Amino acid sequence: MSFPLLQDESHLISLVSQDSEYAFTKLYDHYRPLIYSVAFRMLRSRELSEEILQDVFVKIWLKRGELSEIKQFRNYIFFMARNLVFDRLKKQAYESHPLPTTDTGPFISDTDNRLLQQEYQSIMDKAIDQLTDQQAFIYRLAKVEGLSHEEIAVRLHIKRSTVKRHVSDALRAIRFYLKEHPELCMGAAFLLLYITK
Repeated sequence: MSFPLLQDESHLISLVSQDSEYAFTKLYDHYRPLIYSVAFRMLRSRELSEEILQDVFVKIWLKRGELSEIKQFRNYIFFMARNLVFDRLKKQAYESHPLPTTDTGPFISDTDNRLLQQEYQSIMDKAIDQLTDQQAFIYRLAKVEGLSHEEIAVRLHIKRSTVKRHVSDALRAIRFYLKEHPELCMGAAFLLLYITK
């Protein structure tokens, strides 16, 4: 199920960057269900999901002066939530099975996050490679560039229903690919969550 677009989002983001609490509240109200569901489906905890939600929007507010530089806010806020969830999962794993420490602390670094992201991107690229050229192209326009079905239809001079069908077929094929490769484990699970939003 697709997540609805927020009308006047660019204007609201501009207002937030100028310290508008009203615009910030509008963004919060719109994106709260998405961020909470992302966190809950991975963490299975209402309390932790609420913490992730609050952490995301605290970061948004603290970085509000930089928001005008963000081209795809929806992707930006999703990946911020994803990274916070990964950090929480890493913390839980470490607390359950502590690693040896040195003077500089546990062997957990930002490098781990970068490697995970590269791995997940590689998984997603392989899944997309299974699509037809047309499906892959339209999928990237919709999910990577963040264009609406209407915008894609105008750009490609095709019907909106055609765009919708290609995106739906692409999502179905990607989900099937990920489910058929259980060795992808948590990476596949999170990618499945992302592409179904």
